[in-house]
Amino acid sequence: MIQSINDIIDMHQKRVTAGLRNRIPSSVWMALIGIIALAMIAMGAEVGLTGKRRLVAMIPLVLAFAVLVALVVDLNRPQSGLITVGQQSMVDLQRSMSR
Repeated sequence: MIQSINDIIDMHQKRVTAGLRNRIPSSVWMALIGIIALAMIAMGAEVGLTGKRRLVAMIPLVLAFAVLVALVVDLNRPQSGLITVGQQSMVDLQRSMSR
């Protein structure tokens, strides 16, 4: 019985460690920030060169970038935020073990 409890503790530790260590690398964050910055600079340059602002095109594009960044940040933290990872598989495992 002691071995089984130790195995459960070890598995829990692996899950916690995987949740904390498996994050999006900083190079991916820098690439995302760079792409967003270049896109915003390109939109600003286009407005500056043409002298016309197309809010119908710009507002959805800016909102799309904002939603993309918010989604990536939220997915990077699976235990909190709007999108959470459910524990239903663990509940099912517990039920099957108690039978």
